[in-house]
Amino acid sequence: MIHLVHSNADVIKVQYLDAALQHLESLKLRNQIVDYMFIDIRMPIHNGFELLKLLKINYTKELEDTQIYMLSSSLDESDAKRVEQTPYICALLDKPLTVNVVAEVLKELY
Repeated sequence: MIHLVHSNADVIKVQYLDAALQHLESLKLRNQIVDYMFIDIRMPIHNGFELLKLLKINYTKELEDTQIYMLSSSLDESDAKRVEQTPYICALLDKPLTVNVVAEVLKELY
């Protein structure tokens, strides 16, 4: 969907927490940053909050430069409250995402 909004965007998709951490470590070693992260609250094996906890420990400086959006198809109010209380998260976005929502989020970058 990001490519529908900006065809030249460099998009990396990972499904598991370990793969996300490995990718972020490789970017850190090359002094590259991530402009945006879209993190699903319900990930296979782990959840998005667990990923954020690990990111906060290992990538605090990098998080300051990244706009993070949590994704959820859940109507669980506890998820929404947790997002509000978690530093670094810009907003909770409903799934499925639409092109209009992605365009609105990315408008500042492109």
